[in-house]
Amino acid sequence: MLALYFSGRMSEPKILEVLHTIGMSISAGELSDLLIKDQEPFHAEHLQILEAGLKSSPWQHLDSTGTTVNGHNHHCHMLCNPLYSFYCTTPFKNRMSMLRVLQGGADPLFRCNEVASQLLSNLGVSLKWQEQLATVLPGEVDLNEEQLDRLLDSCLPQMGPIVRKSVKEALAIAAYRSQTSWPIVCL
Repeated sequence: MLALYFSGRMSEPKILEVLHTIGMSISAGELSDLLIKDQEPFHAEHLQILEAGLKSSPWQHLDSTGTTVNGHNHHCHMLCNPLYSFYCTTPFKNRMSMLRVLQGGADPLFRCNEVASQLLSNLGVSLKWQEQLATVLPGEVDLNEEQLDRLLDSCLPQMGPIVRKSVKEALAIAAYRSQTSWPIVCL
């Protein structure tokens, strides 16, 4: 049933039809429960595959393709090397999405440190903004996106959306490189 549903992309009514044809007595509700309820072991295994895959090789390949989720455009990202493949769907195809994929779909954290300072320069954030950020952001402390947004809104409300995007990307990459939960891929 799982192979027909997930790999074969067969609808539940068609799977039910196949099962009834071979003489299996199962209701539509029971089939649906088998396919979508209590899937935590699959999610845990999914993350274990990602971790083992990231550890298996010094290089990784990331590719994305457009996909539709509930009528909205999203991107399906495939992270792989010759030994594994990991799929993760996100609403966007950008640096933040890439960091989510590398961390099993988790929301990125943000950190101001030496790595972030170098990345701010590389991403074209002016020295003026870098100096102001150094006075407002706590060093070597991880912030979630809500905490970072609140801090930037209150302390640097004049920062434009383009600069803010670059700042968030630099801080997120710095936090990713500092974390120890996942094997780190050089970005």
